[in-house]
Amino acid sequence: GLAGAGLPYAGGFAIILFTVAIKGLTFPLTYKQLESTTKMQAMQPKMKKIQTEYKDNPQVMNQMIAAMYKDENINPLAGCLPVLVQLPIWIALYRAIINMANENILDQPFFFLPSLQGPVATMGQGIKWLYPLVDGAPPIGWNSAIAYLVCPVVLVLTQVYSQRVMSPPSDDPAQKQTQQVLQFLPLLFGYFALSVPSALSLYWVTNNVLSTAQTVGVKALIGSQMPAQVESFIVTRLAGVGFSF
Repeated sequence: GLAGAGLPYAGGFAIILFTVAIKGLTFPLTYKQLESTTKMQAMQPKMKKIQTEYKDNPQVMNQMIAAMYKDENINPLAGCLPVLVQLPIWIALYRAIINMANENILDQPFFFLPSLQGPVATMGQGIKWLYPLVDGAPPIGWNSAIAYLVCPVVLVLTQVYSQRVMSPPSDDPAQKQTQQVLQFLPLLFGYFALSVPSALSLYWVTNNVLSTAQTVGVKALIGSQMPAQVESFIVTRLAGVGFSF
């Protein structure tokens, strides 16, 4: 392994390489998800016109929207696939890291982190390592506490940015409401990261960075090809049923 090769911080780099491998294996599904999402976003203005024009005829409206999805090869459920695939992997990784932390296998530093299994090596400890203060300092001391706080803070920041990239602002009231609820999700992830070994936080941060990079790259690639294709499809497809823009 990496440790046997004499690589410093082998444990942390192993987690990063594992994350890269998982993102690589699931990239085809991620690409389909982003392709479908980008196409749906590009079609939103035209779809709203269809919904307005045929609001009194839901059957025709649904048929036309379904035809748009079919002809553009859009799967509205494609966004669920990467999550469903990665969820068992995440659960297995979570259990593995907790077990390794309990057995002190992760008791090794990684750059600024004193230990990959700290500050919480066993379940149920919560944030007792941080609060209540003892003589004006966290129980593990300010130096270690600040080091362990870096990953949760970076996790929150990367999660916020990742959500903004994946779900850009929308005028749709339903989507606005969803985004208002999801804006608190990074804080929940950050709080949860305070109660697990740093190895898991390192995985989350790496996963967020890679996911954001994939999203930006794929959207730029697909988005540059979309406007003309979408406009051509909608005009030719809907003109046949007497719909004008």
